[in-house]
Amino acid sequence: MQINQMPNGQSVTVPVPANSPMTMLFVGVSTSQSAAHQHFPGWIAALGGPGTARLEGVDLPIGASGARYREVVGRLRSEPDLAGALITSHKIAIYEAAADLLDSTDDLASACGEVGCISRATGRLVGHALDPVTSMAALDRLAPATHWQAFPEGHAVCLGAGGAGVAIGVGLARRIGNGHGPAAIVFADRDLVRVDDAVATLARFGAPEGWARGVVTGGNVMATDAVVSGLPPGSVVVNATGMGKDIPGSPLSDAVRFPDGGIAWDLNYRGDRPFLGQAAAQVSARGLRVADGWDYFAISWALHVARVFGTPEDPQTLNRAVQATIRP
Repeated sequence: MQINQMPNGQSVTVPVPANSPMTMLFVGVSTSQSAAHQHFPGWIAALGGPGTARLEGVDLPIGASGARYREVVGRLRSEPDLAGALITSHKIAIYEAAADLLDSTDDLASACGEVGCISRATGRLVGHALDPVTSMAALDRLAPATHWQAFPEGHAVCLGAGGAGVAIGVGLARRIGNGHGPAAIVFADRDLVRVDDAVATLARFGAPEGWARGVVTGGNVMATDAVVSGLPPGSVVVNATGMGKDIPGSPLSDAVRFPDGGIAWDLNYRGDRPFLGQAAAQVSARGLRVADGWDYFAISWALHVARVFGTPEDPQTLNRAVQATIRP
């Protein structure tokens, strides 16, 4: 295996047949720090990936210009050796700035207004939103059906109403009626528009009136604390803000009270992650379970790599790739 350092991140090369698209772009904020580079060869092998497989990081700051996002999608259109892309922190921005450069988007991408994956299907660029699927696969490991049966009044709270939070909400909304999910979902975000958009998106997926609601915090940590501290037992609190990795800090203060019997889930798997420390301090007192984003990371990457390189997406194949993702 040859590992090459790229100017804009990292790149990993594994041997595969010639004459096939070989490079997958990884669009994020600080891609060189991601464990994806280490695990990429294993995912390719476990998935039965195509020929030459190479991962190239593309770093863009939060709030980059539309021109920068269009440049990334423009590369996919103009460079035939690019098989596709996985997008992390810029899903909504890519959709808003460059969806017109794609030949099509799937139903979830169009409804959620985000693109987290771009594949090249028979020469056409297709935008996908796979996070509603992968987030549910990860959440089921933390809160299976038995959890919601034990806590039927439990809520899900997404701290952050951006792409990650909306994806979780959409995944849960698609399950309404099967008894495998929360009694309600709450989006807590500083921005009124994002909160309203999140609730409206879930309504398009069949969420009944009142099941999804939003709280505008205005960036006030005390307001966010109040949302979490008032939750019923068994509720799941998700840090979907990016704080602790892309942005310093936690959306909560140390005075917050997590729900009894609940779950604190930080979508970050690296960074300082003070949210995890705040939750860990209440494990004994609250019967709280605490998890970071490692399983979500592995599940999400396995499906995105499979979609980009056109390998099988059956549960057995994907599970093989997840099992190959050994945490350092």
